Amino acid sequence: MRFRKPDLLMICSLSSVIPLCSCNRHNIAAPEAATASQTITATADADGNPHPASVGITKPATVTCISAIGGPGSPASCTINGQIVNVNNSVGATTTVYLTCNGSGALRCSARISQ
Repeated sequence: MRFRKPDLLMICSLSSVIPLCSCNRHNIAAPEAATASQTITATADADGNPHPASVGITKPATVTCISAIGGPGSPASCTINGQIVNVNNSVGATTTVYLTCNGSGALRCSARISQ
């Protein structure tokens, strides 16, 4: 019986397959999905006519007033689902987020929804 010399191509092929087979042994958990975040903006014109913003949400969320800009007078704030919320403060929401602005003059406010 005659032995053949190992084929160089076959040796290289096997050496690349063996490490691939062992890669799946480690139980590395997949990273969690990033938290969804959305920003909505409401306004009111100088005559006080509100232009609210609203969005439906699919799971409980934290809603943060991230900015509120108004004219001279009382400081501007957000109203989120009927609650007055100052800038950098949050409230919880479960089904819908409804945003309006409080203050005087032309108003613009924004809220970040984090689920």
